[in-house]
Amino acid sequence: MFRYGFKKHISDLGVNYGDKVLAAVSGGVDSMCMVDALLHCQLDLEIAVAHVNFNLRGEESDADTAMVVKWCSDNGIYLHTTSFETKEYAAQNGISVEMAARELRYRWFYELMQLHGYNFLAIAHNANDNAETLLLNLTRGCGFEGITGIREKVALEFASAQEGEVSGGTASAGESVAASCAPQFIIRPLLCYSRQQIEKYALKFKVPYRTDSTNLMSDFSRNRIRNDVFPQLAKINPSVTATFNRNIRHFQQAGNILQQHIEEKCNELCHTFEQFHELVESKFSHSFCGLNLRLNCIDTEEGKFSMITCIVELSRLMEETEWEFWVYQIAYPFGFSPAIIENICNALKEEDGPKKFLSGSGEIIAVKERGLLKFCLNVAQVQPLQIDTTVIPREGWRTRKDISEELCPTLYMDADKVQMPLECRPVEAGDRFSPIGLRGSKKVTDYLSDIKFEHLHKGNVMVLCDASGKIIALPGLQIAGSVKVTTSTTQILQIRVL
Repeated sequence: MFRYGFKKHISDLGVNYGDKVLAAVSGGVDSMCMVDALLHCQLDLEIAVAHVNFNLRGEESDADTAMVVKWCSDNGIYLHTTSFETKEYAAQNGISVEMAARELRYRWFYELMQLHGYNFLAIAHNANDNAETLLLNLTRGCGFEGITGIREKVALEFASAQEGEVSGGTASAGESVAASCAPQFIIRPLLCYSRQQIEKYALKFKVPYRTDSTNLMSDFSRNRIRNDVFPQLAKINPSVTATFNRNIRHFQQAGNILQQHIEEKCNELCHTFEQFHELVESKFSHSFCGLNLRLNCIDTEEGKFSMITCIVELSRLMEETEWEFWVYQIAYPFGFSPAIIENICNALKEEDGPKKFLSGSGEIIAVKERGLLKFCLNVAQVQPLQIDTTVIPREGWRTRKDISEELCPTLYMDADKVQMPLECRPVEAGDRFSPIGLRGSKKVTDYLSDIKFEHLHKGNVMVLCDASGKIIALPGLQIAGSVKVTTSTTQILQIRVL
């Protein structure tokens, strides 16, 4: 009955006659039974096995590999195998051994999928794993996605791999990565089976397997839940695993319904920008001075790309009854943890100055400033600002109206009022400036606040000083009143930000 039900189940997951399936096999009872069931499901599948030796258990790990090698040889199954120095990788990347093993194996699996064009990557998670994942996610803190457990089928999307990029000794010199036009998926065909059912299958069909001794230790979070927590829960409800999996199915169904509404609402609340011109042409461009806009882009071969990827208007967001839920839905896909999202929500309740938050990966910054919540690429300085100064005759000077139309205005001053040579440097604490129209002076930082210069980019502002050390301009922003062009000016000093 198991094999009949298994065939029907993987057919429901989209596996058809003759498909190419890469089975991730550790040598444990779950993965050995999965690959055995794939072999006997009567779908004439082209099966290959991927086995990793993580070098964590010495001779025990080597014995696992030897058993998998023998089984594949006895059954005519093609075997991919590799090994990793997992502890060394974990130390180098500052992550746990458990996370290191996960990163290493999945990266290798995906490379094999690309190289050989397998239709499916089969992973041997079972119903017990699913229940443990739910409890683990709840313990660590999660959103709605976390309570939907492990997905039975997930589509894979790859960036195009270059020749020789495949690791683990899979690609030889000159061997290119196979281009697969067919969709590729991760499937978990044992997710509907309990560990007890799988062990009965192994006993009935004499499937060889090995038991990882570390699974019996409670050193890892998942092992503690498996070995210590679930036995206690089973005393309350003997069918706790089935109950958790039933709840997970309900959560997934509710999630599918909710997801459509979430996407619609997030599209309504969020203004997204993929290219620089989209930010310039948006209704938010007036909120940025020219230099702000210049700093909010990077130059690529395809053109300028906006650093700001998403803007949310707080006045609109806070109209939502459950606005904190929507902050989570907006911020979580950018890599912000639930704890950081809670801090963002607390900041949105306050009316004090700008606040900045860093995503878990460090790739995205969330900035709350002047009625906006902005999600930006974390680039401290996109490109070093370069200043070009040129002396031009009076007749070459354009009108102030022309200047104001530039995103990053070219500034002009009376060349005869400037003491050479000039120095361009970053803003320093205590710097003061006397812009046109102001009697006296003010701190550069105060001036930047007055013109609503983005807090994120204040560190990128440059000052132009003359030989006396006096600040005569903030390139791209404003000049000092003492050097402004008048009717008696004969030579113009032109200042451009490149």
